Amino acid sequence: MLTISIILFIMLISSFIYISLLLKKYKSSLKRQAYLKNSLKYRNKSLSEYKKAVDVGTIVSKTDINGIITYVNDSFCKISGFSYSELIGKPHSIVNHPMTNKLVFKDMWGKILNKHIWHGDLENRAKNGTSYFVNSTIVPILDSKENIVEFVSIRYNTTELNNALKEAKASQIAKDDFLANISHELRTPLNAIIGFSQIILKKSIWDEKTKEYVNKVQISGENLLQLVNTILDFSKIEKGEMEFNPQNINLKSDIYDEIIILVELQVKEKNLSISMSGCDGNNYIFADKQLLQQVFINLISNAVKFTPDGGNIDLSYKLEDDKHHFKVCDNGIGIEKDEIENMFKPFKQTTSAKKVRAKGTGLGLSISKNIIENLHHGEISVISQVGVGTCFKIII
Repeated sequence: MLTISIILFIMLISSFIYISLLLKKYKSSLKRQAYLKNSLKYRNKSLSEYKKAVDVGTIVSKTDINGIITYVNDSFCKISGFSYSELIGKPHSIVNHPMTNKLVFKDMWGKILNKHIWHGDLENRAKNGTSYFVNSTIVPILDSKENIVEFVSIRYNTTELNNALKEAKASQIAKDDFLANISHELRTPLNAIIGFSQIILKKSIWDEKTKEYVNKVQISGENLLQLVNTILDFSKIEKGEMEFNPQNINLKSDIYDEIIILVELQVKEKNLSISMSGCDGNNYIFADKQLLQQVFINLISNAVKFTPDGGNIDLSYKLEDDKHHFKVCDNGIGIEKDEIENMFKPFKQTTSAKKVRAKGTGLGLSISKNIIENLHHGEISVISQVGVGTCFKIII
């Protein structure tokens, strides 16, 4: 009888312990459920806040896999001029601008249907027919089986920026047209002044003083004509109208030899020496002869300006990996390190130019950069050290 009582007592204790464990587990489960519920509530609230933030700052829409609108936010309705009810259930093409190239949409659908994100700028049309511009990102949304279920598009209104760019472009075109027109108008009388000056100087009836005056008129006219031609070249480059006529040319006879003749007077005036290396007459390049000459004349003329009397200018060339490497180096006064990055910008003149009072428009290097990089698809760079010299490098 005692044994049975003990067994019953043990069973009672075991049951109590088991029930206690179950209660503890149940309480833990309740706590976990409460935690998960609170966590889910917090996450839902966070998602709601994120959605609110996105809706405030961007234009949002959702479509099904066929491009039918299933959701738009207030910003979408505001910029498009359509109401929510007018958009839901309609194809997203309702806001497409008819002038947009169809290839844009072909590219867009090709990417998003292949589960890639598409990003680009679009011109859309509002309900009242006016245009507006957006920067758009379209993201395919996938289910657990990696199938596309919908597309989400997030856009930013870029209409003001686009209009500002158009105005700036129109202003630039107007400026370029003015420069081109005024340059053409100036060239005719300048050529007449230079021509008549040359005729007068050939006559033997004039005394030396008169010839001196006429000679100054001619030199001033030629300098002014050179300035006008430089501005005209810059205008053509800005408008993309610079004529480009590449052909197979001999570097020595077509470029170097002719350049030396053209700069000979400048070099002699300062008693400078010019050395050439690497070009033996058997080197050819496919380039525009006149434009390439213009670049080298500009670089050598700069070297002459900034090299003291009796200095040296070195022209070197080598062909490496089917690329033509040129260098124009001098042992002149050099350029300040912080000014090098601005050297190829238009209308910029360095401290060195001001020190030697070098005349110029600040356009020569900008034009040279465009000729080499935009027309010949090459590279132009410069290294310099004050008091040591400057070296321009060209790769075509």
